[in-house]
Amino acid sequence: MAIALFNPATFYNVGEAVVYDGVTYIFILPHTPGDWDISHVTVLTPAVSYATAVQDFNTIPDYNLSRPLPTSRYKVVYYINNDVMQTPSTFVNDNNTYLPGDTVTILDYAYQHFSIDGVWVYTFLGWSLNKDNLGINFTSGFTTMPVGDLHLYAVWGKESTLSVNGQTVSLKAEYKDAINYLKIPEYFYGVRIKTIGPSAFDGSSIDEIVLPPSITTIAQQAFLNWTGSTLRFIDADVTDKYPYLSILEDAFENTPNLVKIILPYRWRYSNGVIFPNNAVKADVFNIYIRNSKDFMEEKLNIVPPNLVEDYIADVNNPSPGIHYTRYIHWGYND
Repeated sequence: MAIALFNPATFYNVGEAVVYDGVTYIFILPHTPGDWDISHVTVLTPAVSYATAVQDFNTIPDYNLSRPLPTSRYKVVYYINNDVMQTPSTFVNDNNTYLPGDTVTILDYAYQHFSIDGVWVYTFLGWSLNKDNLGINFTSGFTTMPVGDLHLYAVWGKESTLSVNGQTVSLKAEYKDAINYLKIPEYFYGVRIKTIGPSAFDGSSIDEIVLPPSITTIAQQAFLNWTGSTLRFIDADVTDKYPYLSILEDAFENTPNLVKIILPYRWRYSNGVIFPNNAVKADVFNIYIRNSKDFMEEKLNIVPPNLVEDYIADVNNPSPGIHYTRYIHWGYND
């Protein structure tokens, strides 16, 4: 048997020797026509002459094919495959190694994850063998271990955390307890969001919510039973595109953990007390208002003795008792 230059289009049997890039290799696995696969061969050491190898290969101790050769073991590697998604604390991992031909259990993954900006949720759909061509090859089940590591890439379905009915936004019930931060987009599926509807965040535990400048109305009880701590607006001057903001009475009824709210320049109207005195149970509640007190008294048509501070949060209401110390910061500008 002569040593030949490696030809990827040729079939090689176990024990055949080839030269590839000046190095002599012996096949320890049969090679079908295709690309060069280093796992099919072992390197011939310089101490073993070419002539010895080709004349009496089976008698050489290091390369004796009459005894079992060590067989490579391989892993199944799972990839999260989404760089805009919040990284989960745990992900699929298989620490086992497998021989070629072994039956491998494909692991399932039944969780949802939110995007970094909090607007989208990604639902796991299955595994792909190709990170770019994301056709689903497996969801779970069994497969045969190939020669080499098996790489599986997660395929994600992108779904919104918001539902839009006309121009009113509400949060899907199944996501209300899932995230700590939500930034609502100004446009959603081509619809411009203008209203936070009644009970939109009812029972939600999202800690911080950011509202776009397109919001013109916060309905009564829009944040009823919301247990978050912070609400802020992305601000804009009052224009045709961004008209003034109306916050209706009891919009923040029963918000037990609210400690910070930043109201925009565009706030011009309310028809009653926004933050009832029993709404906040935190020790200190900070209300940041970008307009001045005089300006708001003029716009809200408040006259003594109903000063604008008490109109915002009625601390004079004795029932069922005052649960917080509130500070109003006028002319706030961050």
